[in-house]
Amino acid sequence: MSAVYLNLMHSWQKSYANPPKPNRPEALSWMNYPWYYPNGGAPGFWSSFDFRFDDEELIHLRHGFRNDVIMGGNSFTSGASLGRDVMADPISDESGLVLDISTHQRSFALGEPVVLQLKLRATDTRGRRAHTWLHPNYGLVKVIIEQPGGRLCAYEPMIDHLVGERQTMLGVDNPVQDSAYIGYGKDGFYFDQPGQYRVRAAYAALDGSQVLSDILTVRVRYPVSTDDNVLADLFMGEDQGALLYLQGSDNDTLRSGNAAFDQVLDRFGTHQMAAYVRMVKGVNAARAFKTVNAGEGKPLFVRAARLDESVALLSSATHAKVLDPVSQGELLTCLATIQDGTAATGATGPGTRPHRKA
Repeated sequence: MSAVYLNLMHSWQKSYANPPKPNRPEALSWMNYPWYYPNGGAPGFWSSFDFRFDDEELIHLRHGFRNDVIMGGNSFTSGASLGRDVMADPISDESGLVLDISTHQRSFALGEPVVLQLKLRATDTRGRRAHTWLHPNYGLVKVIIEQPGGRLCAYEPMIDHLVGERQTMLGVDNPVQDSAYIGYGKDGFYFDQPGQYRVRAAYAALDGSQVLSDILTVRVRYPVSTDDNVLADLFMGEDQGALLYLQGSDNDTLRSGNAAFDQVLDRFGTHQMAAYVRMVKGVNAARAFKTVNAGEGKPLFVRAARLDESVALLSSATHAKVLDPVSQGELLTCLATIQDGTAATGATGPGTRPHRKA
């Protein structure tokens, strides 16, 4: 069960609630991951689990305020407590892990996609066991953004993802890394005005502790020309944000976003921002797209992958050398897959993974 269906945080995320409570990674609850259970992992969890929510959650569900319980009610991860807890420096850190975050450039144009690079490594030469779910879409890493006016907000993905067990033994020289597009989510655009932003990530370790990254400063530049203003407008519609998050879509409800991106290619094809559009359209063209037409006679329409179009778009996007290194590598892998003549429906793109395509 996911927190998307009930206003409940996962067991290891109770401190993110409003108001915050102690995390309970040892909870025998629907809101916990069995493999994340500290007292014996999945076997220990299932041998003791009574197939219920824990007592604290039942009290909340039965006696909490209506809008704190129902779907579509209050945002239960909002509030200053979430940002303050993560933005404050830890008193001590004995996790043996370090979470590094960075961006591939020092500043971004207004409307330019902000992709966060995350790297987790061990400080102990003997190594540390850790899960490798670094992307914030999976709920085991939280990203907090302090906007230019001082407002604190948490990046919330458009789509909540449940994950299974995936662990590894980290060493000093063998980190795990990922990249995540954090510019758009459930709350819309997070970097929607020029100025200085402060970003920090929090990794939920297997022992229940929280590993905080250093605070990263991200600068969004003021537009200095008419073209800069026009490009910002063409990138910052809600449909465009969804397309960047999804890495493209044929869905008719997003047609205004696709039309705006077509304008970018037509009017600003040589601008570096056009590389992001080619990436989105190229990844989308590399996979088949299914449209369900309920009640229209033909229940399912399948648009086949357009591989030649995808190769042209992705080749241009990678040659521009605008994307972050992880995204660049993923697109090159996608290109190699297509050119090898294998199925391209699993193509990946910046800050996303194959099963997140829509």
